[in-house]
Amino acid sequence: TYERASKNAPFIVRAFNEKGIDPRIGLYLAMIESEHCVCMQSPTGPLGMFQFTKATAELHGLKVFKGASPTNPDERCEPEPAARAAASYMKALTGRYGTGPASVPLAIGSYNSGEGGLSSNLTKALESNTGLPRDFWTLISKGEILSKQFQSENFKYVPKFFAAAIIGENPQDFGLKLQPLSTYSK
Repeated sequence: TYERASKNAPFIVRAFNEKGIDPRIGLYLAMIESEHCVCMQSPTGPLGMFQFTKATAELHGLKVFKGASPTNPDERCEPEPAARAAASYMKALTGRYGTGPASVPLAIGSYNSGEGGLSSNLTKALESNTGLPRDFWTLISKGEILSKQFQSENFKYVPKFFAAAIIGENPQDFGLKLQPLSTYSK
């Protein structure tokens, strides 16, 4: 998985740098979305390394068509255009949630749950106690009042992202004979 990621890393790093977004975000989104499989399809329909829905892919400039699949792929399965679209999407999400250390995990969580899903759950959590910080960990602490979908899926998504990043940026500590993924720029 990390070996496959090392092959995809150069164009992910380039695409995210071009948008002014930390490339590690793109590297580890692709890791948790698809393990860097360029044309993986979810049972619910999202396709490609970044698991774009048709609507999100179109919104961020990918050419898509009805019935696309791993055997009949559209641009969601082309790594370089998909990386550019993912960088564009994360640029929009960080524009909404911010680029600070407390905000980026919200943008990452929103990549998984959708902007509306994360925002409505965050509003619920903050309304329940106005002294809480506006961050992903507040969502975790207020889990019992959030949507079941958010509890079952998104609670795990951001921690998985950080686990993948810890391994990918420190591969030799985990017995992998690779450089940190963010260093593959060519």
